Amino acid sequence: MSVAIKTSVAGLLVVGTASGGYLIYESTRERVYLLKDMKDFSTSYANTTFGGKYGRYLLDPVYNKSGWEDAYKKLSSAKSDEFKGNGKVTEAYSTSTVTALNKVCEVAFKEQNTSFTDKGNYLSDIWTYCSILKSEPKLVSSTENSYSGKFGGKDGIKANLVSVSDADKAANESFWNLRNKEFFDEISSESIGSLAQGSIFVDLYRKENRNKDVDNIREACKSAYGTTDSETDKVTDQDLKLFCYLVPEKQVN
Repeated sequence: MSVAIKTSVAGLLVVGTASGGYLIYESTRERVYLLKDMKDFSTSYANTTFGGKYGRYLLDPVYNKSGWEDAYKKLSSAKSDEFKGNGKVTEAYSTSTVTALNKVCEVAFKEQNTSFTDKGNYLSDIWTYCSILKSEPKLVSSTENSYSGKFGGKDGIKANLVSVSDADKAANESFWNLRNKEFFDEISSESIGSLAQGSIFVDLYRKENRNKDVDNIREACKSAYGTTDSETDKVTDQDLKLFCYLVPEKQVN
């Protein structure tokens, strides 16, 4: 099987193959195993759990020894009681020790999403130490209020859109880098640009000789958010959900 190592995402390398791309650790060249790809994922993690909802970004606790070791080195910056303090996390990876980081994250993955309402630091730590994004993604609904009458402010949509503001650029950089790889089919995903439905996303996907600084999925979502919500020839709700949501929603025919 022919492979080609491409650019990195959050310290990980993208490997391209004829059957689709995937991520490996830059230091060890070992494959990254995501929670969503584990056997019996749907039966092990209900949609109402953190792992069930965000498994596409989370490290599989059974594997990824290199990933857990890298995260453990940065644990001194943890903010929550669940991750910091004596005895809370005692080592990076273990198949049996419940205080190993991979095991602590596994417990977090099984938490109901509703349980994080008053646990902002816990939620932040899970994203930081248990995911490939390395930081909690910031959404439009919690950071921006300038999209009235535009697609970025539509009820039922805005709460799920990932922020494109300059203030959130650092926090969301890993997300947008990853989504860009997915959009241009460098990493296997349901967010591939060929699924775009007659909007500015079609133009981006088909464009040749792209300038990576402006011809990318973050800039396309930014343009879409600022488009008047009556201009359905330029932007569609479905494309926003597929390319700009933290958790993509694919239309079911």
